[in-house]
Amino acid sequence: MKRKKNIPDKVSKESHIDRTGKLTPVERQVLGLSSPRDEKPDVSLKHYGPKFQCFREWDKRELKSFSAFVKKLRVATWTDIHKRSGNSGEKVGFGMAYHKNIKNTPLAAVAQRISLDTARFFELRVGQKARVRGFRCVSAFFLVCLDRNHEIHPQ
Repeated sequence: MKRKKNIPDKVSKESHIDRTGKLTPVERQVLGLSSPRDEKPDVSLKHYGPKFQCFREWDKRELKSFSAFVKKLRVATWTDIHKRSGNSGEKVGFGMAYHKNIKNTPLAAVAQRISLDTARFFELRVGQKARVRGFRCVSAFFLVCLDRNHEIHPQ
């Protein structure tokens, strides 16, 4: 029977990995698990589905608006985003609005794949008409679909 050599794990020491299997403070911050209320949002395309609409349908002006939206999102906190949400006509900034019913929308297919207990779907304003729709998990905003003409849940 061969004896395994003990090779020092220099990578673990250099990257501050906790050998107990728990996440280190650095990892928790990178993953957005440190302070969810004041954490700055990330945009994830993990659950994005282009069947309803894809970026190639957006014109140059709309794509610039999307880039500006992402830049603005990076400096906001989830607390800021929630404070600026409201009823129709009262929303400012990102205009966050939760969806009460997602049946017969592009969001329904994603809802079937994930637990609705962990995801409440909402929209964020990109421009005058354009919206992105998805859900939040810790600090990440999972962008599920694009809605350039505010057609999914027009208000």
